[in-house]
Amino acid sequence: QRYDCDVCLENLDSTSFYNRKLEIRCGHLKRVCVNCVQNWISSTLEANGPVNICCPLCPQELRYDNIRSLAAIDTFTRYDILLTKRAIETTQPNFQPCTHAGCDSGQIHETGHDQPIMMCISCHKLTCFTHKQPWHTGMTCTDFDSSSARLAADLEVETLKIIDSTTKKCPGCEVRIQKNDG
Repeated sequence: QRYDCDVCLENLDSTSFYNRKLEIRCGHLKRVCVNCVQNWISSTLEANGPVNICCPLCPQELRYDNIRSLAAIDTFTRYDILLTKRAIETTQPNFQPCTHAGCDSGQIHETGHDQPIMMCISCHKLTCFTHKQPWHTGMTCTDFDSSSARLAADLEVETLKIIDSTTKKCPGCEVRIQKNDG
């Protein structure tokens, strides 16, 4: 039996679809193919983080167990890591995610603002706990606060965030790439 996907509009074999509703609370009978669901979850995760991931056809939020069963393995792993980080950040005031592009690590920095230099346990790069950005080499936090270097560093952080949100690592060589067709 064949069905039309309500997202990509392709006529596909029934094996290309989930044999259940995406979310039990969805009230529609529309069909979305596996590929479109996985792409939807992945792109929503990249755009919004691990919150408000909804059905691609209605505003019903997908629950954790549904995301686990619907998403591609690598997408679910990233979702689970981001969700865990968010939970830690809300309960641990000294938790600091690494601020360096491409690093998804984070750690509890016990000394907090008293000793603001934090070395990431994963990428081994330095982060300023106080300013929540890469360490401002050659300056104390006080010097940094009163310098024009702060503006330049803030712009660099924003640029790195944009690069991180609009590109992915190539699975082969890990160079940052941006899909622009197909």
